[in-house]
Amino acid sequence: MAISTCIIFAALSAVQKTPILDIPTDGWVDLFFGPVSDPQSINGRAKLSGLQDLQKKMLPVGVTEVRIWEGFGLTYLEGYRFRYEGKRWRGWWIQPLRQDRPAWKATSYLLEFKPPKQGWDEFWKTMVANDLPTLPDFESLPGDKATILDGVAYVVEYAVTGKYRTYMYSNPQSQRGNWPELQKLRTIVKEIHNSFRNQTN
Repeated sequence: MAISTCIIFAALSAVQKTPILDIPTDGWVDLFFGPVSDPQSINGRAKLSGLQDLQKKMLPVGVTEVRIWEGFGLTYLEGYRFRYEGKRWRGWWIQPLRQDRPAWKATSYLLEFKPPKQGWDEFWKTMVANDLPTLPDFESLPGDKATILDGVAYVVEYAVTGKYRTYMYSNPQSQRGNWPELQKLRTIVKEIHNSFRNQTN
């Protein structure tokens, strides 16, 4: 079965040049991804750090990449990049372009993480248990959402061979709605912060 799956994906990669996209039609997409000339947009920060555009390039067979972007208000945009390749996980902090850290201007703004205390396998069990690959976009959930100016939003990019999807959650710590999906996103963010914040100071 595993060999057959690899053959199918290899054949798919040979024909398909770009991934199948699952992107919401909400206005936040153009706003948050922005132009590559804007270092506070997703596209701008990714380019500055030498990261490929996950929407335009097929990942190799067996590779998964996840990027979780945090900011989009008054706070400087930062991100977390996780990549599964060669049967192992690695992670990086996509550093914020803070004016008080001029030394970062000479780097690619990427800091590779040491493995979390609980290990990569346990870390990813928490991510998957909270549906990180499949959570719906926040705007698609029923009911009223709080509009908060200059808060903190989270954008998730999830890419595997042949497929790419993205979704957003606006100010998850300040929303009053009782959506189970929102609680899952909160748990994901908390797990990331608890696992790596000691490496991002």
